[in-house]
Amino acid sequence: MPARTQAVLGALADSETALNRYASARTTLDERAAARDQRKTALELTQQRYRAGEDDLSSVLEAQSAFSNADEGRIAAAQDTLEDYAALIKALGGGWGGS
Repeated sequence: MPARTQAVLGALADSETALNRYASARTTLDERAAARDQRKTALELTQQRYRAGEDDLSSVLEAQSAFSNADEGRIAAAQDTLEDYAALIKALGGGWGGS
């Protein structure tokens, strides 16, 4: 197989890999954003129950911790998504040119 053909096939494989990674990262980001939203709702409900005297402070603290963990997970997924997007653009031959 000629070297040029191998280079093109390698570039296509790199592009496909980058596209699959980006798609997976987007799915993960969507899932983590939904989890964060659920934890936020749970925190708000727990805070309401605490103010009404129906829950104790430890429940609020647990809900805050769960929300914080979910938020950190969403942020990490967003970072991964951006990194995978940059890799995809690079694999497709894009770049950031200077003026």
